[in-house]
Amino acid sequence: MIVKKLLPIKAHYFFFMAALGPILPQLQVFGRELGISSVVMGSVTGILPFVYLLAKPFFGMIVDIHRNYRKCIFMGLIVIMAISYGCIIFIPLKSAKFYEIKVGEVISKCNRTMNNGSIFEEAECSAENSMKLIKFELYYSPENPENVSICAINEQFHVENLTNTFKCREIPELPIDLLFESLSFWFFIALLSIGTVAFNVINSISDAVCFDVIGDEYDYGKQRTWGSVGYGMTAVVSGYAMDFLPYNIGGYKAAIFIMLLFSILDLLSCLKLKLPIIPAPENIWKD
Repeated sequence: MIVKKLLPIKAHYFFFMAALGPILPQLQVFGRELGISSVVMGSVTGILPFVYLLAKPFFGMIVDIHRNYRKCIFMGLIVIMAISYGCIIFIPLKSAKFYEIKVGEVISKCNRTMNNGSIFEEAECSAENSMKLIKFELYYSPENPENVSICAINEQFHVENLTNTFKCREIPELPIDLLFESLSFWFFIALLSIGTVAFNVINSISDAVCFDVIGDEYDYGKQRTWGSVGYGMTAVVSGYAMDFLPYNIGGYKAAIFIMLLFSILDLLSCLKLKLPIIPAPENIWKD
């Protein structure tokens, strides 16, 4: 039996998580495209939980004090999240070099000792008959940068059923000093931080709103599960978009378009939410 009053909260979970499905898995990848190393990205994402650890009780207190406006606050945070993640698309990506390399049946493991003096750069490569991206290292002599060879990072790679022509793209990575001087880096970090903090705060408020709607009469899990359905669906769709456009900003545009579309649908579903009137506490610290 369909309970009509529960449809908006189910729709919210579905659309909200569907909006995040395309963008969350791509944030680290986008950072990599900007030349941000995995160490720096790991440090940033490691610090962010401490930020929303403080943000959650802060916004929880605001919602408690202004309970009559909790839906407006809730929807406002969704808008902030969508705008923050959406603006990432305006950050110019670092240009990457592309190579077409002929290989044998086996790609040897990288040997920096044997190729002493060569410049090594990490790269993503795919065979002509495969969409799968594989990480290798490109190496070349500083005197002859056009003569590029390829080697396997961990162990030798057997080409097997793949073609012997690999298309490779050098993965850009800026030195730390240049990275910290880059406006693109700080713009990305700011948008990433705002969007991620907003997402985590919304996640907590969503559950509070859900319990306001269902009370003791209905099952929370049956509402929340729609979020998993939405996330899984759009994550797969955006993943395919990135596979078909691996070297193009179009893949990110598709992901952000899906995110914005479902964010708008989420806002429309939130408008239909009917929250019970709950009096504000007289003293937030005591209550």
